[in-house]
Parts: sequence; structure tokens; C-alpha cells
Amino acid sequence: KVSQGTLHPKSKANPLREKAEQTQTTERMVAGPPINRRTTSTSSLMETSDVDDDLSKPDGTESSDVSSDHDQRDEIKEIEKLSRMETTRIRIWRIVLSVVILATALVVTLTTYSYLVQTENDNYVEAFTQFSRTVTDAAVRQHVDVADSIKAIADSYTSTAMAMNASWPLFTMPNYEVMFENTLKLGGIEFLMISNYVEHKDRERWENYSIDHHEEWIKAGHMHKHGNLDRLQQFGFQPHINLYGEVREERELYYPFWTLYPPPFSYHIVNFDAGKGMDATRMLKNQTVVSPVEHVDLEGLAYSIEEHKAFHSTLLNSSDEYPHSFFTRGIHETLDDDSPLVGQIIAVVGWDVSFRNLIPDGVNDIIAVLRNSCNQSFTYRIDGPDAFYLGPEDKHDAKYDDMHVMVDLTFNDHPDYEKAPRACSYVLDVYPSAGFEKVYKQNVPETFATIVACTFVAVIIVFVVYDVFVQARNNKIILNAAKSNAIVSSMFPDHIRDQLLADAQPTPKRQSGTTKSSQMKSFLLEGGNADSIVKLNESKPLADLFLETTVLFADIVGFTSWASTREPSQVFTLLETTYAAFDRIAKRRRIFKVETVGDCYVAVSGLPDPRPDHALAMARFSRECMSCFMLTVKHLEVHLGPDTSDLNLRIGMHSGPVTAGVLRGERSRFQLFGDTMNTTARIESTSKGGHIQVSQETANLLSKAGKSRWIRARQEPIEAKGKGPMQTYWLSLADNAKDASTDASDHLHVADQFHVHGGVTTELATRSEHNLNDRKSRLVNWTTEVLLALLKQVISRRDAQHSKVKNVLKSTSRHKATAMLQINGLPLDNVKEIITLPEFNKEAAKHQQDPSTIQLDQDVVHQLREYISCISTMYRDNPFHNFEHATHVAMSVMKLLSRIVAPSELEEEMTALTNDNHQAAASLHDHTYGITSDPLTQFACVFSALIHDVDHTGVPNAQLAVEDNEMATHYKNRSIAEQNSLDVSWTLLMSERFRKLRDAIVPTESERSRFRQLVINSVMATDIVDKDLKALRNARWDKAFNDGDVVGAAAPHGDGAGSTSPRDSTNRKATIVIEHLIQASDIAHTMQH
Repeated sequence: KVSQGTLHPKSKANPLREKAEQTQTTERMVAGPPINRRTTSTSSLMETSDVDDDLSKPDGTESSDVSSDHDQRDEIKEIEKLSRMETTRIRIWRIVLSVVILATALVVTLTTYSYLVQTENDNYVEAFTQFSRTVTDAAVRQHVDVADSIKAIADSYTSTAMAMNASWPLFTMPNYEVMFENTLKLGGIEFLMISNYVEHKDRERWENYSIDHHEEWIKAGHMHKHGNLDRLQQFGFQPHINLYGEVREERELYYPFWTLYPPPFSYHIVNFDAGKGMDATRMLKNQTVVSPVEHVDLEGLAYSIEEHKAFHSTLLNSSDEYPHSFFTRGIHETLDDDSPLVGQIIAVVGWDVSFRNLIPDGVNDIIAVLRNSCNQSFTYRIDGPDAFYLGPEDKHDAKYDDMHVMVDLTFNDHPDYEKAPRACSYVLDVYPSAGFEKVYKQNVPETFATIVACTFVAVIIVFVVYDVFVQARNNKIILNAAKSNAIVSSMFPDHIRDQLLADAQPTPKRQSGTTKSSQMKSFLLEGGNADSIVKLNESKPLADLFLETTVLFADIVGFTSWASTREPSQVFTLLETTYAAFDRIAKRRRIFKVETVGDCYVAVSGLPDPRPDHALAMARFSRECMSCFMLTVKHLEVHLGPDTSDLNLRIGMHSGPVTAGVLRGERSRFQLFGDTMNTTARIESTSKGGHIQVSQETANLLSKAGKSRWIRARQEPIEAKGKGPMQTYWLSLADNAKDASTDASDHLHVADQFHVHGGVTTELATRSEHNLNDRKSRLVNWTTEVLLALLKQVISRRDAQHSKVKNVLKSTSRHKATAMLQINGLPLDNVKEIITLPEFNKEAAKHQQDPSTIQLDQDVVHQLREYISCISTMYRDNPFHNFEHATHVAMSVMKLLSRIVAPSELEEEMTALTNDNHQAAASLHDHTYGITSDPLTQFACVFSALIHDVDHTGVPNAQLAVEDNEMATHYKNRSIAEQNSLDVSWTLLMSERFRKLRDAIVPTESERSRFRQLVINSVMATDIVDKDLKALRNARWDKAFNDGDVVGAAAPHGDGAGSTSPRDSTNRKATIVIEHLIQASDIAHTMQH
């Protein structure tokens, strides 16, 4: 509180200012604490007024101020009184509304639940009624169709016999198989047969007749059904009427089986007498008789096991048997129904067939129970178009008895039907099941009722929350209204005040916006677009000045030249891996990443959240980034190739003020501007790889933070454009780093010592420096991965061609391998004008396995790595003839191979293969001269690049020839170094030590010869000085690409030099491209340095 003796001198002379100060003090005291009550107590307002009074009256004599305070308190009391009256009414209506909402929720929920339950049950009953009617109607129709079908056959049989004046029983219906076949298709009958009645007096005549005619109708049935007699086993015929092979005893009447369809597989069923089982047909003369359910073994009689199973649904229990019944009807002598019976037709029907293909797929678990008057019951489950036999007896769930649907399948009205032996009437009962009910009763009422109830609960919660916020807002409005009314009342008379309030027009309240700093922080941390924060030309720019920041620029040294020899995907692999690691470090250390420009990484500390330790945080960040970068490039060298670990990072840091803001436009970006940015860029550009250079300002801040041991002054000032000389400092990469001269070399030079003996190198000394060994090891690993990928392609293409590989290359010693090479002549003598590449194999290309899925033998992988390691030790440490140079050439060859086919042409090739267009695919093969279609050629190109300078002494061939040493004499003073490199590498590959590797690359003699020819031409192509080789290449070029080719022109070293066939022309061009690949790669790496 302000004492009475310390009031500002102007307070008495300026009562208006004093009045305003009173009002502001009152506002602060009244609105200071958070308001979370509906009203403000009178006592608390009185206390606030007392405090204000003490602050506004230094001498205790200003009664007008006291009157003003009392007026304000009166206004507050009046408004509070009105508010309490309104609040009471609102509270009553709130209770009423809550009760109405709860009652409505209860009524709507119960109504919804009841309605959905009833709807669900109605749908369930309606669906079952519909499907059960479909089942019962189909069953009745099936029985009627079977009865009508066999009656039609019986009438046709009678009419045909009458037309032919047949003498019963010696009659066989001509072309019976046609009618029977149609009946089987239409009626769903499984088996049909005719039994002619034979009286005892006609038995001998019948048996003689059957002997003469049984083969005729059986063979006719087989020819009609199967088109041949392959299934007919012509044995087992019984010339006598029999029962299971035994001659039937003497009876008044016999029922021998005669014509059957499908035709039986053998003759044994002919003349089989069913006996008294057929007597019911004679009793019920003009009726169709249905027998009890019996087991009928048709498998092996007229159906194979597979055919019989296909006719029926799958048995759920393998021990069950398909229920069948016999449908029989008498055959009259004439078409008069009163004429005597001369035979009968028998149809075998499987009951499950009656229930198939009745209801749509997805409607399952309808239970059908088949009952007959012969005390038999059988249960089926109908699942869509299928019907499954569940077993004998009634197995339906008694829970669904009230929904039982029954249909009578009896279509006989004969009064003695039930008295006839083996005559049964059938009834079909249909029931739903739990599975069927579940489809239509899926707790939908409970779900929707719960949703409705939850919706009302959510509405009530929203209403309560909204009411709380409205009440809090009303409390604030009441207080502000009271204060405003008191101020206006104190300034104007009552009638003037009332007029002003009556004439006041409501103006939209300006939305309280966030500050520029908070907007910028939201943009940075949440990644928002500036257009979503402000609109151009409608608000001020979103920018601010940050006085204390540290900016970092980090640039990759050697990136441009490194990227020029890489594929775009490799370049982005490096940048994404590196910058992602930096981003993780920045997030952890609360450093803000500004942007990346090319290979330059820009970051800042001290914004958007200011921090006093911005320089120290940035120093720690830069040191961790430097360490992370060194580890990253070493790790990536295996995947991105040589020289990756040679990349370095240089960092520059400077501290100072920056202008930061969102530069609005088409693509809004957060930008930093100011002299600090320019200075940081100069410091970074004058830094060194593997070093962190900081400005004087940053160094001062680090020293102030107690980290002076982290920095050391750079000996010579830097010249910064527009700045002049500047003193900078090196930031150590570790806390315990010792000072060292900045002029000292950062690299160690270690030479390898080799000597030549008989064209084979021997390593005399090993590297003593771990870093150098580590570098060569990474190069070996990278080369191994490249050749392994190519080797998988070779094996994949070989497997796709289904070649039966035989290892005809016998394991030989090093001496024998060398002797074999000598028999073949010197490499230079084997250079060919044309190397024959394989023709395009469309099927192999189409069915080739994905090479990445091929698993190589670990011995092969180990031997390949060991072979490359041996090759690396055979290289001397000569400029442009060392192992590092060889890996660069190999990498360049790989890049050129990948560029031979453009993406559009690759798409054309895949379209050709997909559309089975051999001509288009073959055209693509010819367009690339077959190189991209032969993985072995690609492997040979990279392999040649790897070995082309093995054991090279660094001395030109001309100098070696002048010295006339042993190696020059051996190679006849031509291409000495190249031939020696090839022989040394080839001899090593042919040794027993690398037998499995050799067999994986070239398992046959023909492949070995082609592989060696590719390697010879490629390695010899690196000798661009030899005149004879140059003449060969020039002549070949003219012949391949000049329009005036001379037919039959001779060329040196060429096996098919004079050939002008299309294939030779393509192979000649391929040979030129293969040699130019390694030539361009070899020379390009030399010219880069």
C-alpha cells in the first residue's frame, strides 16, 4: 500500500488523473482473483472498497471519492440483486429442462428398444417363413417331378413295346439311354432301372434272351454316357435269375433287373431279382410307391467314388451313409390303366438332393427333419445352396417348436397305400436354429438403445458444461457492467447516463488475439502455415527480433564430387540419414532446425523460446552432430560405395541478434535475416572439414559459461567477404581435447610394399595403421555386396532357364590352372571382335524368381569376400592403380549399367511381358544389345573393373617393355600390366580354394568360356595405348555403326569378323558397349583427380 506521505505531487493538482487511478485500482482489486462463484459477497466488495479508499485518500479528506466508491458499491448491489432474481428463475427453468430431458431420454430409449426388438423379431419370423416355404415347396415339387418322370418313362416304355409288337417280357427299349439321361437331369434322380416281370413259364426264354441282348444295351449306355467302353468290365454276367449270385428258387413271378442307367461297370447286376421287395408296386397298381430309407451302394456299381460324392453334399460324419429311397411304378402292357402290369420302373433318389440349391448363399442353419410312416426320421441342415446330413433321428432344437412348419409329401390317395409292404408316406418338418436366429437377432436393439441413451447423456453433459461456462461468463459480465455503470454514473448525470446507454449501439468485440511471439512459436512448434495465422494485406507481418541467438551452418565437404558419381537414390539416402540424425539430436537438445539448403544444414538456438545458454547448447549440439556424421558415413560406405567415409563436415557458428519471421506467400517459410546469418555463412565457408569454427562473439559466450577449455584461437584470421579480417576459434570435439597446431596434417600416409615374381604378387608387409585397414575393409564389404547382388541375378536367370547344371570343371591345383591358361594362349591373343551374348528368353524373363529372395550358400558368400580381400592385397599403393581406384571404376560401371535402359523402356518391357507380346520384349532386348538381359555379362563387367589393375607396378607398359624384364618377355611386350592383372586374378579364381565360388558363377564349361571371354575383352580394353587393339576397336566401330559396312571384311583377332548377320551385328555393338563401359569408368576416375 502507498503511504499517505508518498503520493505523487501531481495527484492533487490533477483530480481527473487521480480519479482514473482510483478506477484502475478498483478494477484490479475487484477483478484480480479468478471468479468461480455465481455472485460476489457484499462483504468482500466492501473490503475491496476499503482498500481502494485507503489508496485514494492520502489525507482522509476527499469525501467525494468516498461517495463515488459508495455509488459504485450501490451499483454492484443493485445489479447483483437483479442478477439473483434472474438467476433464481433460470435455476427453476434449468431444473425443469433437466427433468424434461431425462424423461424424454427414458421414453425415447424404451420406445426405440421396443420398436427395434419387435422389428428384429418380425424380420426373423418373416425370413424363416419365406425360406421354409421355399424348402417345403421345393421338396413337394421334387417328389411330384420324380413321380411324373418315372410315370412318363413307364408310359413311353409301354407305347414303344406296343409299337414294336413286343412279346413280354422279351423286350428292351431302343435308345433307352437317351430318355433315361434326360430324366436324370430333370428329375434329380440318381439311378434308374427297369425290371421286367418274368413268370415261371417264361423263365428259360428270358434267360436265353438276356444272354443274347445284355451286352447290347449296356454297351450302348456306356457309349452314350462316357463315349467309350473304358469303364466297362465285361465279366460277371449271370445267365440265370439270381439273388446275390445264387440261382433264384422257383417262384410264380420274378423281378430281374434289366436296363439300368447310368450303365453298370460290369454285368453282374443283370438278372438280379429284388424279390418280394417289389410286391407293393403290384398291389398299388397305378401309384408311385416310395420305399423306406435304405443304404444304396452305387459306388462301384454305376458311379465312381468321386462321382458319387460329387452328387451329394459332404458328410459331416464319415461313418454316416447317404439316405436313399426307391421310387417305383408299374409298367402296363397297354396304355389302359386297367391292363395288367408287365414290369416296373425303379428310381433311386438321394434325399439330400431335394434340399440343395433352394436358398441363397449366406442363409444358413435351417433344419429339415424328414419323417415317414415306417418309423424313420432323418435330420438335415440347409446352409445356402448346400444340405448336410446330420444323422438319423430328429435332432432339431425343441426351443423352436413354436415355429415348426410341416408339409405332407404323400401324393398317393390309394386307401391301401399304408398296408402295402415297404410303402412309406413322408412328412417334412422345417425348423429354425440358433445360428439362423443369430443372423437376425444381433443385439441391434440394445446397441441402438444404448446409443440413444448415451446421446441424451452427452447432451445433458454438454448442457451442464455450457451452463457452467455461461454462468462464469455472466458473473464476469455482471462485475464489468457494475464497474462500467459506476464509472459512467460518476462522470454523467443519471438522465444523461440513461440516454447514453439507451443510444449505445453494440459493436462486435474484437477477438483477443495472441501476441506475435506466441503466433511465431505456434508456427514453429506446430508446423502451421502462415496463411492460417494471418492473411496478407489484412494484418501486420508476423515477425520479431530475437536479440540473443546462436546460428549454426553445417556443410558436407566433398559432397558435390561424391554426388556426381552416385545414383539419385544414393544421394538422398546419405542426406536423409544424416539430417534425420541431426534432427533427433536437435529435438533432444531443444535446438530449432531452420532449413536445409542442398547439403547445408541451418539451425538456431535462442528462439522461439529465448534461453540464456544458447551458445553453450549450440556448441554441444554441433559437437554431437560432428561425431554422429563421422559414424554415419563410415556405416553407409558399405551401402553407398567408396569415398563415402571420406566425406567430412565443417561447421560454423556465430552469436548475435536475428530477425525471425514468417515470410508469407505461395509457400510460406520461417526465415532468419540479419548480419548474424551472413557472418555465420562466412565462418562456415572458411572452416575446415572435421572442424567447428566459432566467431569471437560465440567464443566470448562460451568463456563466460566456463567452457573456455573448449575453444582455441585460430592462428591466422579469416578474410570474410564484407567483414574483413576476423578472429575465429576452433571448438574442440571432446572435453579432453588437447590443443594442436591447426597446420598439422590430419591424415597419416602408410605405403604398402610389394614385389613381382613370375607375374604373381606376394605381400611383404601388412598395414600397421588401424584406420587404413578399416577403410579397406569397408571397401571390400561394399564390393562384396555389389557382386553378391549380381550373382543372385545370375543364379535367378539360370534357374529360370531350367538348365541342368553339371560341374564339368574339375578341381585343379594352382599349377594345373595356370597350365590350362597357357594352353589357351595369352589373354591378348584371345581378344575377340564379337562376343556372343545369349538370345532373348522370354519365358525365363517372365518366370524369373526375385533375385533378392535367393539364399546363397554361406560358403559361397565367404569365398567371395575372401577372394575380394585377396585381390585388395594384391594391389600396390600406386596412384590410380590401387584398390580404391578399382572400386571407383566398379561403382562407375554399375552406374552406367543401370542407365542403359531408360525408365520408359523398362515400363515397355514389363508391359510386353505382361501382355505376352514376344515381339516388343525381344525388341527391347535388341535395343540394349542383350546386355541388360544377361546377368552374367553385368557380373563380368563389374568383376573386370575390380581386377583390371591387380599387381600394377605404376609403370607404363612402354617402360616395362624397355626394361625387358621377365614379365615383359612373357607377354611379348604388349599390354603387359593388363595381361598380368588378368592372369593373376584368373589363376586365383581357378584355384581349389575358391571352387564353390567358381561353381556358383560359372558351373559349366560353356559359361566359363563365355565369362572368361567377357573378362579378357573388358580388361584388355583398359589398354588404350596399344596400336593393334586400337585398330581392332576402330575397325569394329566402323563396321558396327557406319552405313558403309563392307561385307566379308577381315579384322584382326575376330572369330566372326566378316559376318554381317543381324545377330552378329547386335553382338558386335554389345562388345563395343561392354569395352566402353570400363574404358569410360577408368578414365573418368583418373580425370576427376
